[in-house]
Amino acid sequence: MGINILIVDDNSMMRGFLEKFVKKEPAIENVWTAENGKIAIDMALQYHPDVILTDIEMPVMDGLEELKEIKNLQRSGQLPATIKVIVLSGTMFENDANVRKAKFLGAYQVLAKPDGKSMSFAIDGAKLIETIKDAAQKK
Repeated sequence: MGINILIVDDNSMMRGFLEKFVKKEPAIENVWTAENGKIAIDMALQYHPDVILTDIEMPVMDGLEELKEIKNLQRSGQLPATIKVIVLSGTMFENDANVRKAKFLGAYQVLAKPDGKSMSFAIDGAKLIETIKDAAQKK
């Protein structure tokens, strides 16, 4: 049984890029996408993905509010506690308030958002796939 993943990002190009990237991994079975946290919550309730990859800064409902709501739904039993949320940040600094808040709210991991253009993409992309696999195995 493969990994089911929900990708959440308001930028359609980034959503498409991440979707194509993770679909190359044989362990990934299903990929769904959402453009904001509100849609992501509805999709998580419908599909129960193993992993949610979410951006932080989005309109309607940002990634931090989405994470908070997912954790509340898990505590109430409406979502499986096994769903892991990986937050992708465009400003990945340890002292970044959003990174600290994501960790505090229960993000499984906070990673730099791969841009697909820099030399570091191969490293960031490999780390992303490794983190997704690791998160999906932790039940």
